[in-house]
Amino acid sequence: ILNSGRGSIVWFAFLGSWMLELFSVSPFGVLLFSFTITALVMLWASHIILTNASWQSAVGLSVGFLVCFRILFALFFSVIDLLSHPPPISWRIFFLTSLWEVATTAAAIGIILAIRSLARGTKYSAP
Repeated sequence: ILNSGRGSIVWFAFLGSWMLELFSVSPFGVLLFSFTITALVMLWASHIILTNASWQSAVGLSVGFLVCFRILFALFFSVIDLLSHPPPISWRIFFLTSLWEVATTAAAIGIILAIRSLARGTKYSAP
């Protein structure tokens, strides 16, 4: 999303999540639908809300992506849980691991972009 800003990223998200869905233990479609909708929402957010190409926008976009994805995943998983009886999920562990994932991903994106801008000798900007 940061490099190109084109809508083709939604198709890549769809295909990538479909491939992940083949190896997932969650009910089929939860990961696929959550990831694709999140990619669409974040593409819209990158065009409308986060319009500048700063490292803060990159970190904000990655955090927003993960938070949106985890909320949609939990929502769709709970709907499926109400309609059928899959193995129970520990919501406490789910939210703790989600918070850990958001924190480490935001830190990693910030560090990667800082190293990239130091290597180029300029401030971060989208290519």
